[in-house]
Amino acid sequence: MKTKASLTSAGLLGLALMAASPSHALIIDDGVPIGGHPAVVTFNATGVPSVSGFLQFNSSSFNGYSQLIPNSQIVGFSMTVLGQTFDLGDVDTSAYTFVDSSALQPIIVNGSGGLADNGTLRIFFYPDGGNGTPSDGDAALAYFLPDSSVAVLPVKWVVSSAVPEPETYALMLGGLALVGWLGAKRRADA
Repeated sequence: MKTKASLTSAGLLGLALMAASPSHALIIDDGVPIGGHPAVVTFNATGVPSVSGFLQFNSSSFNGYSQLIPNSQIVGFSMTVLGQTFDLGDVDTSAYTFVDSSALQPIIVNGSGGLADNGTLRIFFYPDGGNGTPSDGDAALAYFLPDSSVAVLPVKWVVSSAVPEPETYALMLGGLALVGWLGAKRRADA
């Protein structure tokens, strides 16, 4: 009877720990991040050799739905596009980025206004599938040519893997210690 009660207690405690353990999915409650996912979400530009770099948003910018996020909330930015370099100071803070954060990984869908301007080249998001770009679920990058037409670069935005926060490791170690203690107690009671 004592063993059954110990196992029931351990099972309930395990369920409580799993429910309380942080998830690395981007789950947002009223704009406030629920612990465990990174404080910064990094979107890496891939798929086009002439484009490299990243942009970062604070994870509290996401609400778990589709939304326009002010570019003033971009907390990290470094890109090279067609040999032109851009940094955080080049970001157009009066514009917006349209992000869908309803899935496990957020997706940049489009933008409103420019993304960045380094004085030589102005880049902006272009809608998925627009101007012959592949419909791959996220926005492309575009820039204006001298004749004011638009050139589109079919960039793919890849979200970096999350690095667990120290609290996640502490919770795992605490759970392992508890399981070890319960096992030792059970052996002592037998």
